[in-house]
Amino acid sequence: MKTKTLSLGPGVPPEFVAKFGEHVKFALCGWDRLILRGTLRSLFSPRHARGYLCAAGVLLKDFKDWAQALTARISDAAKAAAQQAGRPYQYLVSPDTDKLALAREIAARDRVQRGLVAVFSAVEPCTAVSVRGDRESGRLVPVVQRRKGLHLYHYLCHPTFGLCHARVQTWLPFTVEVWINGREWLAQQMDAAGLVQWSRPARGAGGFFSDQKSLH
Repeated sequence: MKTKTLSLGPGVPPEFVAKFGEHVKFALCGWDRLILRGTLRSLFSPRHARGYLCAAGVLLKDFKDWAQALTARISDAAKAAAQQAGRPYQYLVSPDTDKLALAREIAARDRVQRGLVAVFSAVEPCTAVSVRGDRESGRLVPVVQRRKGLHLYHYLCHPTFGLCHARVQTWLPFTVEVWINGREWLAQQMDAAGLVQWSRPARGAGGFFSDQKSLH
């Protein structure tokens, strides 16, 4: 009697396959997570940043006040969107707060299955445009450097991707990242197919299984 060897894909230890392979009926492979990133790339150049500020009529000596006012406008817009949707806006004192766990808690508490769950704000490190004095010329110059700035996290339950979030940097060059959890995405597809899932609230923390009727 021959034992059929099941290929579980790259990254699976052969010891696991040797021990449990005969018990595995099928294997699912996919993304663990996808990160879509967008930014105003030209503003990563100090020369182009200067041109942008000049076109906007912003003097270098006024940059800090102008940038802080712009951050406030972006933050206020996020607060207004949360309020309009009837969802919480919460400032996180510690950037190390587990935002995903907090979003899950809020979604479960309020029974949110579609749309905005919450908006979180936190001060975190980022690459951003600043203005500082140049020792050689004695003048103010735009620079691109690591600094801290306010970031906004929009968590939402998407009909296709499940619980995902967008991270918005409120300081030049306004980098935006959209994070999609592959296991959430898979869970949505399994829901649509009517498959039973194990550890459903954890979205794949323990894995998934399907009822036999759904497999035939």
